[in-house]
Amino acid sequence: DTALTLAVRQDILDDTRRFATSLNTTGSDNLNVLRMQEVSETSYAALGNAAPEDALRSVVTQVGQDISMRQARALSLETVSQQLLNQRNRMSGVDINRETAMLLVFQQQFQAAAKFMSVQTKVMDVVMELI
Repeated sequence: DTALTLAVRQDILDDTRRFATSLNTTGSDNLNVLRMQEVSETSYAALGNAAPEDALRSVVTQVGQDISMRQARALSLETVSQQLLNQRNRMSGVDINRETAMLLVFQQQFQAAAKFMSVQTKVMDVVMELI
């Protein structure tokens, strides 16, 4: 998010004299700018003997390639997963939604049978008390 909002401060944009291009206070040279340019063009061992701009370009390119490769791999795995699921469903001939609905019906039937047995037991208890 920081890179998206990166900008030059407004006071420097309003008065470019606030940007130190010179090493001395009179502003009679541009040594600061030349040093900044030298930093951007110099190769550094810590950056794999590359200049900062080249190292950044390399990192961004590598990250882009890695993301692209992982997205392609994820899409491929999703496709294979869906194909396997479809194949399993074709082989088993079982519709998961229908089976779930039937399971709920059986559960309700079992509950009704349990209630019937409970009532039957109470009726038998009452009959036994009468005898």
